[in-house]
Amino acid sequence: LFSLGAKDGYATVNVIEKPAQGTYAQTFFNTGHEVFMLDIANARKNRDMKKFLKGKKMVLLGADGYKSQYSEGIYHNISETYDYLIFFKNISPPAYLTKWLPAYFQVKE
Repeated sequence: LFSLGAKDGYATVNVIEKPAQGTYAQTFFNTGHEVFMLDIANARKNRDMKKFLKGKKMVLLGADGYKSQYSEGIYHNISETYDYLIFFKNISPPAYLTKWLPAYFQVKE
């Protein structure tokens, strides 16, 4: 996992080892699955999933629920926003970042 932060003309790519507590990402991360798709409508039919989906948890744009030092989360109910959710436990920065970032920022290692 990674996050991208930009401040004062510098950009950093931060490796994130685990998701922030109290997030959807933390719950999904702890399932033990590397990748899965959640059909929200079908999930609501299960009593436990319906209860889980009813609450609001923190999400971040881009990598929902993963907290970096540059990010502020918002709280919302994913079942009111999405029809499906695809979770990837491990992602890495896309190759285009190494080309795009230096054009706008000085990259810190």
